[in-house]
Amino acid sequence: MITFVTTSGFGGAVTNATAFIGPTVNVTLAVGQRAHMVSEKALGTTVAGGATGLNIYPCYQNTGGGAVITQGGGIFTVQMAQNQRMPIGINHVYSGLAAGTYSIGMCGSAPVPANWNNAEWGYVSALVF
Repeated sequence: MITFVTTSGFGGAVTNATAFIGPTVNVTLAVGQRAHMVSEKALGTTVAGGATGLNIYPCYQNTGGGAVITQGGGIFTVQMAQNQRMPIGINHVYSGLAAGTYSIGMCGSAPVPANWNNAEWGYVSALVF
C-alpha cells in the first residue's frame, strides 16, 4: 500500500542541539516499507554580520519518544547575510527502519542559534511505499 502525508507550519527554532526545525509528519511503516521525505523551511537573519554554521539533516524520531536520529551526511555550515531569508530544503529516503510510526522532517543546529532569528513557515511531504 502507498500512502502520502503533507503539512505546513512553523516547526521548531534553530538551537545548538540537533532538533526538528521545520514541521514534521508522522509515517507508519510496515516491515520492508520506506518513506521518501521532502522538506523546506524559510530561514534567515536580521543580525549584523549575518548567521553562520547551520547544519541540516533529514531526521526521524519514534513517535513513542526517544532520540532524534539524523540520516545521511547532512548539509553543513549554511550561511545567510543580514536581512535575508531564503527557503532551505532537504530530502531523504528512510529505509531499514523497524515497523512502527515515526515523526520525520528537517533537523538542524547552529553554534550561535540566536543569529538564525528570521524564520518562517515550512512544508514537509512524505510518500510511504
